[in-house]
Amino acid sequence: MNEKESIEFLNSMGAASNVSWSWERFVGPIRKLIMAGNINEFLTWDPIRQTMRAGSVKSSYSKEHFDCLKKRKDWDTRWSMLNDSSMVGMANHVNIVNQAHYLSQLEDFLQMRIEDIDYITEFGAGFGNFCHLTNKLGFNGQYIIFDFPELLTVQKYYLTNAGVSSNLTFECDFNKIEECVVPNNSLFVSMHALEETPIEFANRVIKIVDNFSYFFFVIGSGPSEHIKNYLNGLEMEVTYIPLPFLKPHCIMAGKRNE
Repeated sequence: MNEKESIEFLNSMGAASNVSWSWERFVGPIRKLIMAGNINEFLTWDPIRQTMRAGSVKSSYSKEHFDCLKKRKDWDTRWSMLNDSSMVGMANHVNIVNQAHYLSQLEDFLQMRIEDIDYITEFGAGFGNFCHLTNKLGFNGQYIIFDFPELLTVQKYYLTNAGVSSNLTFECDFNKIEECVVPNNSLFVSMHALEETPIEFANRVIKIVDNFSYFFFVIGSGPSEHIKNYLNGLEMEVTYIPLPFLKPHCIMAGKRNE
């Protein structure tokens, strides 16, 4: 996918996002940068660097996360691919290191690997790095991303050029998130997006979790009592995994009771 195709894709998604969320100050500049025809430099864009930690592993918590992965018994067979330069230059970036650590914690809780899941819905996907990571680990099921047109364009550019082979769907109509027909063996993912979402819509999002086999949230401000109470009321086994190197961030994960 090249710069021209990215512009065409963005135009096909409709008008600029009418954003009343915390992302309002970012999507406009991202749209302008895409339309300027330099999407190949998206990792250097200020809105991306400010919101997605698209830098090298310099912060202490990312180094700690990387060290945790290296100490795992499955480092050599699974996570050492983080050192692979074929990860489109992302091997030393904070984003992929943190997400790999989060995913390792999810897999430990689920007692299964991400490639054993058939269907993933991600709400707010940054530049698409988690999708890329799951693909590198062997996931080849259906993957649908809900996000703003501007972010979907960056994601499509990044994932296409990274050679991701998952069956990808990009959707900018957030209302359709409640209309998804969810198959068995499905996972709902949202990393940090819930805390950046108006509470009224966040409430709608968490209610669809009950349609999935598993869910995986990363929350930066810690789980609100409202979210905790709702999730604890589901017919799921729910766990809260603290991230001690990144307080008060935590992972919230759940799996359907057998």
